[in-house]
Amino acid sequence: MSQELETMELRISIFLRYGVLFAGALMAIGWLGGVSFSGNPFDAFHIYGHDSFRIQISRIIDSRDYFAIISYFGLVALISLPILRVALTAVLFFKQREYLLSGVAVFVLIALVASFQLGLIE
Repeated sequence: MSQELETMELRISIFLRYGVLFAGALMAIGWLGGVSFSGNPFDAFHIYGHDSFRIQISRIIDSRDYFAIISYFGLVALISLPILRVALTAVLFFKQREYLLSGVAVFVLIALVASFQLGLIE
């Protein structure tokens, strides 16, 4: 492997490491900011309703619950990291002229995006 490709692989791994830390920090800020210290902090989890992701997001935006928005943003950032990893791996394989592996990575990327889109359908 050339020095350029090793450098790119190292940058990808550093990006993912800091991405996980950033996403985790956002989720922790959102969760800790949303804790109510008066009464039982678990009362909000007493009733469970099965709502789609879009309905939950629109409800949170309408209620202006900024801590919940921050925690959802952290969750989306955390979920996006594997997608970015697969996309960057496809680029890395393409630069190495490993076209078959690059094609497989692109196929996996398409499957990941399609699965997320199917999960968002109400």
